[in-house]
Amino acid sequence: MGKTVAYYRSSTDLQENSVTTQRHKAIKYCMNHMLLIDEEFVDEHVSARKVPLEQRPGAFQLLQEIESGNVENLVLYKRDRLARNVVEYMRFYYALREKKVNVYFTAESEFSMRYNTFGEFVELILAGFIQHEGRQINSRILDSKIALFEKGEYGGNLPYGYKMDRKKKDIVKVDSELQVVKLIYDEFLSGRHASVNDLRKYLTELNITKRGKEWKTAEIEKVLMQPMYMGIRVMKFNGVPYSHELDELAVIDPEHWEQAQELLSKMKPPKEREKKSIDYPLVGLLHCGYCHHPLEGKERMRNGQYIPFYECRQHNHRIDKGEVEEIVFNKSKEYFLTLLSTHLPKMFERYIEHHQKLLGRMLKKQDSVIEQLEQQLHKKIEKWLNEKNLDKREQRKNDFLELETELQQHVARKNELLSELQAVTSLPHVAAKTSSDFDVDFHSLDGETVKKLFKDIVDKVMVTRFSLKVYFKHPFTSIHEVIQCDFE
Repeated sequence: MGKTVAYYRSSTDLQENSVTTQRHKAIKYCMNHMLLIDEEFVDEHVSARKVPLEQRPGAFQLLQEIESGNVENLVLYKRDRLARNVVEYMRFYYALREKKVNVYFTAESEFSMRYNTFGEFVELILAGFIQHEGRQINSRILDSKIALFEKGEYGGNLPYGYKMDRKKKDIVKVDSELQVVKLIYDEFLSGRHASVNDLRKYLTELNITKRGKEWKTAEIEKVLMQPMYMGIRVMKFNGVPYSHELDELAVIDPEHWEQAQELLSKMKPPKEREKKSIDYPLVGLLHCGYCHHPLEGKERMRNGQYIPFYECRQHNHRIDKGEVEEIVFNKSKEYFLTLLSTHLPKMFERYIEHHQKLLGRMLKKQDSVIEQLEQQLHKKIEKWLNEKNLDKREQRKNDFLELETELQQHVARKNELLSELQAVTSLPHVAAKTSSDFDVDFHSLDGETVKKLFKDIVDKVMVTRFSLKVYFKHPFTSIHEVIQCDFE
């Protein structure tokens, strides 16, 4: 017999949805229904909208327990405790349905979870509502923050020299810190310091610290670039910048602030050229011939410039990237074109003929099922439209919605079969494309094309200090078989 477990999650410290409140409701519910909680899973002050499922320890451990078949009963406050995302919520639902877990909601407004086609349809709709509600909550919080910011009452991360007066809900000056800010601006604009780092050294010599710690160059630059010192506060909400004038908090003249920006831009060295990204298409395919570990792509200095290699750290042995890739490309080309000119076309022909017949039979059966369901659905909708009794009308509506869901599932299966058919019949085109890719000079191909060619053709390459051995894939090792099966 599986365990009875409870899950609690709160995204804020509000008492209404706190873990304490949820636990109290769960214990009370279990006492009234003769249940005993064996284990609790908790995520306190964790947003299901912002934090992915895998990063919520309580929820992820709960899901693993469910999938392992260790849970018989789950006690939960509301559905939205599990997830605020449709995909994550339905992942929970499918796991609960597969293991036939009894779900008990302690909130009176929640109705029971059903494990049938209509139940799945309902849960999918509810998951959409839950996700939308999460966005609405976030939007209201964001609007509230922006409104407070525009009134000068939002603290957030205040710059050095300011703090929030919680009682008055005002931003106030910290005079001792702002004296240091004024000194930084005065010294920077004096022309006595060749760089911001020189200014940092000067502050260190004077034993002027930032809250007990030595100033860092980046922190001084941050002070010099902060517009709040001239009375303009700028913050970003969801990536959108907002500004608010706070003249009463200004300590630096706007003209001096602008001068500091101009001088700072002149002092900063030009940005270093961004390092060009290098593709290593044989990573995962190249292996050390001694320890059989995969080789890594690395750049090493040679004659004053960086050269890309594949190397084995353990044996301190490496091979030139360009050299090995060209060798493997040419051998792969020779191998593939030989197959294409001998028995490969006939093998493709037999393969396609067999699976086209099989898929054709399966599609015909699926079309028949869809046609029957469409006829049934038409009749059920007609009965629903003609029903006068409200209670029966609601039941007939549920009937045709459930049938509609079943119909959509079969349509989806038909589309899946059509995709399989397309994949089977496209094999000669894929081979022709591969042939055209090979029919060029290796150095003219882009990294992604080379990577795909190697992945399709090469199984692995064993490299020693004096040799390399290429193991090729047979074309049929990567072709999946179509299987005859019933969907019911």
